[in-house]
Amino acid sequence: MQIIAARASIDELQRQPRSEAEVRAALLVVVKAAVYRNAPESVFELYTTGEAPEFDAMDRLSLSAFVAHQAYLMGEEALVDRYMALLKAAGRFGNVSSKERDARLAKLRTRVRELEIAEERSILEIERVGHVILRRPDADPEVLFEVWSETRTSKEAA
Repeated sequence: MQIIAARASIDELQRQPRSEAEVRAALLVVVKAAVYRNAPESVFELYTTGEAPEFDAMDRLSLSAFVAHQAYLMGEEALVDRYMALLKAAGRFGNVSSKERDARLAKLRTRVRELEIAEERSILEIERVGHVILRRPDADPEVLFEVWSETRTSKEAA
């Protein structure tokens, strides 16, 4: 049960929204990449006729080109500011920094590994007295091999 709870904590932590600073940095990279990939003439090509583009023309307008178009009209920073305002209004930012998230994840992963090692040692002890235990289908093969090797080495030393 503890393994399942620790893994659930890992999943929950990974699903938490990123901090405002992390989101802003990522958005700026996306906007700059869209601008880099879409030359101004290709972005504005669909808008120069003075008429609303047909649906087939809109299909050709990729999201990347759309973002680039917005960046050309507003400026990259202003566009990111606008997206950030929308995200903030929707409450889409988390409170955990990347550094804190990584530290917590490392701690949880270490805990899961410790629990899995203890579990496998218990299983081997039970198997030694003649009982068969089915392992969890998601048991970490590295942990199994580590414990089996450790057990084999201790038998050979005895």
